[in-house]
Amino acid sequence: MCGICGIVKKAEITPADTGQVEVMNKALVHRGPDSAGYYSARHIALAMRRLSIIDLAGGRQPLFNEDKTIALVINGEIYNYVELRDELKAKGHVFATGSDCETVIHAYEEYGDEFTRHLRGMFAFCLYDAKKGKVLLARDRLGEKPLYLYESNDSLAFSSEMKSLLALIPKEKRCVDHDALYTYFFYQYIPDPLTALKGVRKLSPATILEIDLSDFSRREIKYWSMRDIAPDNSDPALTIRGVLNDIEQIIIRSDVPVGVSLSGGLDSSVIAILSARYCKKELHAFSVGYEGRPAHDERLFAKALAEKLNMKFHDIEIKQDEFVQDFDDMIFALDDPIADIAGYGYYRVAKKAKEAGVPVLLAGFGGDELFGGYRWAVQSIIYNALKQNFAARLALFWKMVANNKRALLKEPWQTGVKFARQSFGADYLCYDLMPGFDFAARNQNAMFARSFLEERDRSLPYSYFARHETSQAETETPVLLEEFWMLSNCIPLGDRLSMAHSIEMRLPLLDYVLIQKTLALRKAQKPDHLLPPKQWLIDAIGDDLPLDIKERKKVGFTPPTTSWIHAVVQNNRERITDGYLVRHAILSKPFLERALANTRMHQDFLYRALVLETWLMHYAGK
Repeated sequence: MCGICGIVKKAEITPADTGQVEVMNKALVHRGPDSAGYYSARHIALAMRRLSIIDLAGGRQPLFNEDKTIALVINGEIYNYVELRDELKAKGHVFATGSDCETVIHAYEEYGDEFTRHLRGMFAFCLYDAKKGKVLLARDRLGEKPLYLYESNDSLAFSSEMKSLLALIPKEKRCVDHDALYTYFFYQYIPDPLTALKGVRKLSPATILEIDLSDFSRREIKYWSMRDIAPDNSDPALTIRGVLNDIEQIIIRSDVPVGVSLSGGLDSSVIAILSARYCKKELHAFSVGYEGRPAHDERLFAKALAEKLNMKFHDIEIKQDEFVQDFDDMIFALDDPIADIAGYGYYRVAKKAKEAGVPVLLAGFGGDELFGGYRWAVQSIIYNALKQNFAARLALFWKMVANNKRALLKEPWQTGVKFARQSFGADYLCYDLMPGFDFAARNQNAMFARSFLEERDRSLPYSYFARHETSQAETETPVLLEEFWMLSNCIPLGDRLSMAHSIEMRLPLLDYVLIQKTLALRKAQKPDHLLPPKQWLIDAIGDDLPLDIKERKKVGFTPPTTSWIHAVVQNNRERITDGYLVRHAILSKPFLERALANTRMHQDFLYRALVLETWLMHYAGK
């Protein structure tokens, strides 16, 4: 696990270029505090920072093939490296280290363009092939590891984090992408591959960017998709159990202490049970609770399970003042503006893990998305599928009215307009899958400055859904959630906020084999949204899962949002009213002032504005 960066040029690399790469690499120290590595050739300069997880003594990067004609820097873990290394050794490849990442080089030599299909894990890497005169940049299937790009016609810079790329972009040349900011207020994040800075983008997941150094031409190759999956009529419980056991045996591999982020809910409990089954050394469990929020505190459940599994338990109670104090550091760590206040919990878990000397954490991200934990998401897809003709849309409208009489009595005009828009207007998915989308859509004329809105394409926030088919509700739900919510919100929160404390976060429920198998079952089996939530996952674990966890309702990992937002907004009030967004006529100052007069009613909007303003201060120098 580490951070990587580098420059690829059509012209020859100069000492100034290598100097810039060194500066870029210094910005990644938190991702790899153990060592640094550098490499340069005629057209490329590479650097990395290492967090030692596997082969502590011998896994330094860059890594090379036998004759050193291939060089590699990589961020991540190859979970199936033991099996893959044995396979490649049998084919005659010679390994110089015990590093899991060296398998990438020899897989490339052996399998050519198909080599990424043999990798099971989370990764982002740059591979330089001197013989063929090409450079490959690649990212894992789910986008667990980041890779930012800053491109021109004759050069390309890359890095694990945007803050590292800022060494190449003077403050006066950092141009903010206003279309991205516009979309951000609808989503609470900027959808991949966009970023808030013009000229900077993310390489898409499951993608290889190939650069031909002879003419500096570039092409992108998509090597995997959740949509290209055939139906599977196997028994769901047996199939999922087999994959879970398989991934946990390989994902637990580590030469350093390992812990589990244990909320007390179903997903993290499953990870804890499987980890305890296969880990041969002491495991740690880290659990968060929020001061003054007993109804949402599952630490007692988490502690009971940890004790049952012989895990060392670490209790973390978060106070409001701590959140306010850490707010700026958290936003700086994120690299992208993400207005998800639950991220602070991940930040504190990682901080505690570092204090405890546990560099690897396993977390339960993805369980809700994959196994139907979000009922509203499945329902949204079904609604969307119904909207293919006027009769269905009318029926949908009346169904909404019948099921929401209380809301209609309270706010008849606003609620009626909302239902009409959702039934007859733009894609219903936007409103339910994106937190706060409806507020932005309904209030944008007042929320944004008029001049800013006149320059925007108002269809932009909806356009990301245009390519999606909604006839297959069961498979479309997890795909949409993975491509939007997980990719641009949850996964970045986990990666950036854990790596800010030099902690590697592994996500077993985002294993691509598990996703493939589950979606294949969805295509062939009785829809699991007709079953109790996450029934397939529960059946797969069986009697190992305590009854109280099976039967307990989902609580969520949510802090006391209202009081926290009020506190942090009041602490940074001037930043909101006099910041970039007002000075550059993006947000309406009168609307902001009205919102500040009633933070409870406008808390989500105010938090988004503050997060973005803070991000712009750190990254755009505004």
